[in-house]
Amino acid sequence: MWGFILLHVGTGILAMLFGLISLVSTKGSKRHIQFGKGYVGLMLVSAILGMVYALIVPNQILTFFAGLLTAYLLITSFMAFRKNNQPFKNLDLLLILSVWGCALCLISLAVVAFKSPNQMVYGYDFSAYAFIGGIALIAGIFDLIRLSGRLQTRKHNITRHLWRMGFTYFVAVGSFFTGQGAKYFPEYLQDSGWLELPELLVVACIVYFSLRVWIAKRVF
Repeated sequence: MWGFILLHVGTGILAMLFGLISLVSTKGSKRHIQFGKGYVGLMLVSAILGMVYALIVPNQILTFFAGLLTAYLLITSFMAFRKNNQPFKNLDLLLILSVWGCALCLISLAVVAFKSPNQMVYGYDFSAYAFIGGIALIAGIFDLIRLSGRLQTRKHNITRHLWRMGFTYFVAVGSFFTGQGAKYFPEYLQDSGWLELPELLVVACIVYFSLRVWIAKRVF
């Protein structure tokens, strides 16, 4: 089991490093694309390992759905730049079904947790289920719209790529600094609030680059 956990953590840490290099590289450059592909591959492995771990260890249902959502966002973000820019109907339908299933399950769990005496279920607060479920719901709604043939301009595709890839990086960074990884930092850092800074920086980057796409006359 420890070897399994180390592989999950190791691929996650490597993914963060690859993602950081891709993030600071010139958008559309060879380095950005190469390290971005490496990030996607490493994060997919880490997400799948996390899902398997969640099936083995009790009370980790949120971890399972978070891994499923992460894998979905990575794949759909990567697919945003396919050459003909047209949906692959069968694959897109499968992805949409998976994200809507994820959203409905998480929102149902959030309702169950909210109605429980301590507002928790399977060890997690209702807000955690609501947050992840809300992201899945938003992504699912936009995918349905896109499947109808709308939201397929270059700016839409870049924005789709940005926020989805950015959210997966937010999950990776959050898992390391404020999630399970936080306990390996000194106590004074855990209590200082500084470990939340990387997550805020990731959010700021997502907002900045998204605004840049829509404000600039020329996109990446």
